[in-house]
Amino acid sequence: GLLIILWPYLRKAISKKARYEMLERAAVEIEKRSEWKLTELEVEVDVGDRPPTLTGMRAYTRRKKEEQDFQGFQLDIDFHWKTHGFKMQPKIHMSGPHMLPVNITEVSVKDVELTTT
Repeated sequence: GLLIILWPYLRKAISKKARYEMLERAAVEIEKRSEWKLTELEVEVDVGDRPPTLTGMRAYTRRKKEEQDFQGFQLDIDFHWKTHGFKMQPKIHMSGPHMLPVNITEVSVKDVELTTT
């Protein structure tokens, strides 16, 4: 249904967010080690071409006991996600004193399976 139609857009947004988070965390760790010289840091992320399958959904409204006014809304979603084509490939080149030069270009995660309730 709707998830299949929206998947190309969600796929791009999730991949972009994952890439940003990975680069941000790597930068923080590298910044802690001033002796390291980073010459290249890039990450390619693609969450695959299959969207998750929704297996259940529950909606709740929140109200204060003493008031009848609507206070909030909560949505719980159960899903199963077995990706096809998941890709996470970092490209890291760095060096520093007392270490061998590091050149990582061929690390990848090919498939991920995730189930939640």
